[in-house]
Order: sequence, then structure tokens, then C-alpha cells
Amino acid sequence: MFSYPYFSLRLFILFLILLLPIFVNLSIDQGVRFDADPFNYLGKPSLPLSLFFFIGFTLFYVAKIRFTWGVVCCIAALLFYLLANFLWAKNIRPFFLFLGMLVPLLNYFLVKACLNNKGKEYIALDNFFYALCSMLIVKFISDVIFFDTVFSKFFLSTSVVIYSYHDYFLFVYLLALLISFWMLSNGRHLIMSLFISGLSITCLLLGHSRLYFFAGLFSLPLFILIKYSKLSTSLLFYSLVFLVTVITLLVGFIGVEDVDPSFDERFSHWYSFFYSFSPGDLFFPFMNIYRQSLNTGTFHNELLEIYSYFGLAGLAYLLLIGNLFSAVDNRYRTLMKSLLVILVMGMLIQMNFTNPYLGILWSTLLAIVSLSNNSRCNA
Repeated sequence: MFSYPYFSLRLFILFLILLLPIFVNLSIDQGVRFDADPFNYLGKPSLPLSLFFFIGFTLFYVAKIRFTWGVVCCIAALLFYLLANFLWAKNIRPFFLFLGMLVPLLNYFLVKACLNNKGKEYIALDNFFYALCSMLIVKFISDVIFFDTVFSKFFLSTSVVIYSYHDYFLFVYLLALLISFWMLSNGRHLIMSLFISGLSITCLLLGHSRLYFFAGLFSLPLFILIKYSKLSTSLLFYSLVFLVTVITLLVGFIGVEDVDPSFDERFSHWYSFFYSFSPGDLFFPFMNIYRQSLNTGTFHNELLEIYSYFGLAGLAYLLLIGNLFSAVDNRYRTLMKSLLVILVMGMLIQMNFTNPYLGILWSTLLAIVSLSNNSRCNA
């Protein structure tokens, strides 16, 4: 049986800061602004508040992190490719992708170090759920009162815009939905989990994202299927990555047109990359002619984006992430395997693992449920 749900104010505040959908725009000539979105062209990147907190978090706890040799070797290989990118193509974009890959990896070990040192691992998931529910309820109430809707692009005020709310912020609702399913399946926080489940499904269906629309629609059948499936996490991960790779290759080599304008543009990038592919590009894909010409855009395919800049080191990074998911405590396997399916399949059309806001959230949850096996909770 589960022990009484504990509450830690420190953990609650920590997780709430990481979850807050506040994005700081670094437009110096216009001052610090929080209202940037992909359509108003403020001209500078908008970074999540959680990223700034993560930087401070790193400086404070970096001496307590213990990396495995596999992690060290993977980062070294990525740095080698990053240097080669600079020397060959003199392109700054791989640096930002490298940071996007590094942030969740570091955050995973940081959260583990922080929680283990405080001895609070047995209450971490409860407090993550409390913070997540609190943020979504506050947003829901403010949306209804101020904007006459259940899902807006604002957070509390029109001066605070959730950057790419229609693409990436919906991940928060998916996260809340899957944790709610896990809580319900274990008889915990029943009323809150039912309310958050209804709110999350509603927002996922109304959020103007095809990925999260279908994720919300099939989340419960997926959760149930995985709960009673005997498929291991590692085999599930490898199968999903293989499926994403096959689809990417088929679309890239064959070419697909007249789907819709958005997908047509993405598919044309994949096709152009493979059409100009040469044998040397297999190991050094950043040398690909089309990759070099696409310095101002992306493939909108995370697998191809990572591989095109970091080659086999990028694939090693994905395998490392798969290994981290495989280290999850057995009690949380259903939750994390359900999340893994959506994260990996979503790689086909957007950046899930390397988006800084998403990366901090999924790696925080992964660290929580990958802590020591002497947790006081039972599944």
C-alpha cells in the first residue's frame, strides 16, 4: 500500500519553477519581454524561465554529479562533432542543438543528486504532481475568467505569452494526463486525478496540434495496453526508434507530396537531404550539401536533425536516453513507457527530446522515478 502522501514546500517550489510556462525574450533593444511567440518576430530567442533556473542549479550542484563512463564518452563524441561542424561549415546552429541535447542529460543527474542528497526521493513524485496540478488549475481559472476559454496562449496576463503554446506547451497536459492515469490506477489522489485528466484531455483536443490531439485521444488505450504488455522498455525504445527511422527513410527517399502545406515543406527537406546524400555523409552528415544550405531552418524531424549534425554520436545519444528510461523503477514503468512512446513518435514532426522546456520536464520526471529502489511507495 502507498504511505500517506507527503508534502514538501521546497520540492513543490522547485518543481513549480521548472514547470512555469514563462519565456524570457532576449531582445536587448526592446528590453526584457515575456510576450514573444513565433509570429511576432521580436528577433531574439525566447528561453524558458526554467532554463535560467537550471543554470543556477547546475552551478550549485555540479560538484555532486557522478557521470557514468557511457555519458562521458557520449558527450565527448558530441563535442568532437560539434568542433567538426564549426571547422567545416562554420555554422552556429549545431551549438544550440548540442545545448538542447545536453540540458536534459545534465538535469537528469542534477535532480537525482539533489533529491538523493536531501533524502526526499519517496515524496518527489507526489510533489511534482502537486506542482503540475497547481500550475494547470491556476492557468485554467485565469483562462476562463480573463480570456473566456479553457486554453489560451497566455499565462495569467496578455503580457506573458507561452512560446509555441500550440506545439510544445501541450506536452505539459500530456504529462499531467499520464501521471493522473498512473495515480488512478494505483488508487491515489482520485478526485484531483479525475479533474486533471478531464482538463488535460480537453486542452489536448482543442490545442491545434495534430501530435497532441492524437496523443490525447489514444492516451488511455495506450496506457492500458502498455500496463498489461510484457515488452521491456529497451525493446520498446529500440522498436520505436527503428520505426521512426524507417518512416523517415521512406519519406526521404521516395518523397511525399500533397499532404498539406506544413507536412509538404517538412517532407521536402527530408527528400532534399537524402537526394544529395553521398557515401562520406554517412559518417559526417554535416558535410551534406543540403544540410549546409539549411542553416536557417530545421528538418522538423528530431531524429534527422540530430543525425545530420552529430552523425553516429547523435544516435549514441539517443541510445543513452533509452538506457536512462530503461533504468526506471518497475513501479513506474507503465507511466514512463507511455511517455516514451509519444516522445519518440513525436520526433517525426517536432523536437521533443531537445526542446529546452520539454527536456527539463521529462528529465526531471525521469530522475524522480529512477531513484533508489528503497522508495516507500509500492505500485
